[in-house]
Amino acid sequence: MAVAASGILSVPLDAMRTLIAATSAFQTWVGVETAAAAKAFIHLIALNEAASLSQAEREALRPVAVIGFGDDFHAAEDAEPGPYMRHGGQIEVVFEAVITAAYTDDEADAVLEFANSVGAVVEEMESTSRGTGTYLHLVGYHKTAGPGRYSPEDIAAGELDIYQMSFLFDWDEC
Repeated sequence: MAVAASGILSVPLDAMRTLIAATSAFQTWVGVETAAAAKAFIHLIALNEAASLSQAEREALRPVAVIGFGDDFHAAEDAEPGPYMRHGGQIEVVFEAVITAAYTDDEADAVLEFANSVGAVVEEMESTSRGTGTYLHLVGYHKTAGPGRYSPEDIAAGELDIYQMSFLFDWDEC
């Protein structure tokens, strides 16, 4: 990424990216050993897939987290430690993964494998965001969609056999 995040709108997006990458659960899920390497699997706004990519190349881009703006962004005056505007808002995160070949015909195991992975990442995000102020301060979250899977007809037409799950994370400055 050549452009550095700066300002009240882009810094929280980049901070969410850093938070997700810092979790060992996400690093394990995407098969890397460092937060820096994990960032390759975290995209801002959209996952850019070239039409020329093969199915195997598209599958290799996943698991993935795609981060975008939520509907809420707010600023309010805060008197402590002095008069300033305190910012907060929502960031949407969509997690996506290819269904393991062993589970393509076993919906229960497929969804549990995906939910276990996403749940571990979200749980670690929750605990990591508290403390030193190094990471984005999460004050709440809720699942907004999923897990969802393409239909057999869509898969036959070229869509990947994947699960997706979306969350809105509420954040503020602490």
